[in-house]
Amino acid sequence: MSRADLARRSGLSPAFVSQLVSGDAKGRNVDTQKRIAQAFEMAHEQLVAAVRGQSPPSRSLSATVAAIKSDPDLTENQKRILLENYYELRRRR
Repeated sequence: MSRADLARRSGLSPAFVSQLVSGDAKGRNVDTQKRIAQAFEMAHEQLVAAVRGQSPPSRSLSATVAAIKSDPDLTENQKRILLENYYELRRRR
């Protein structure tokens, strides 16, 4: 995933994502971590474990994400739009 894609999917600014990737900024804020995890379609715990070099706890994609991705009646563009809206709604909780 490109930095621009990560910024778009996470709702973080492209400049901040670049700083995170280059190591100039720290992603210690839990909200930031959760946004990045959602962008990669993984649980927060999985992201933290991966960063720490640990085996992540076993946890599958949410049923909602899996259902959207596997729906044969949706185009790829429709799936992308639905997933973007889904992630945005989850961020607002």
